[in-house]
Amino acid sequence: MNKVKVLIAAKNSLVRKDICTLLEVSNQIKVVGEISDAGTIENHVSGNKADVVVMDMDWPGMDETEIVRMIRKNNIDIKVVILADQNYKTRILHNLKAGANSIILKKAMSTDLISAILTVYEGGYVLYPSIVRT
Repeated sequence: MNKVKVLIAAKNSLVRKDICTLLEVSNQIKVVGEISDAGTIENHVSGNKADVVVMDMDWPGMDETEIVRMIRKNNIDIKVVILADQNYKTRILHNLKAGANSIILKKAMSTDLISAILTVYEGGYVLYPSIVRT
């Protein structure tokens, strides 16, 4: 299996670096880029030939649902994994309707994130169990 190419999208540099560090342990995933400006995500998605975008839900001043729609509209094959806080139930539902393939809580273990990336790459969907129960 080829390595899954992942683009990390998060405003906070510490969050981006933490995600990269978590993903480095997997020999099945390659981080192909990091972005901090949601306004440039389309260029980065196309330019990096990413298979999966791992995106933080927190984008100050921007609606992440619109970002998800834009990614899916212009890059139908790219999968979207969103890192969310538990208390965003309405936003989580909107993101799923917009085309997100997975919602993982920020407090998830690194193995959960890696598993979600690999699952959506293969065509599946992943919801963190406690999100489903809310």
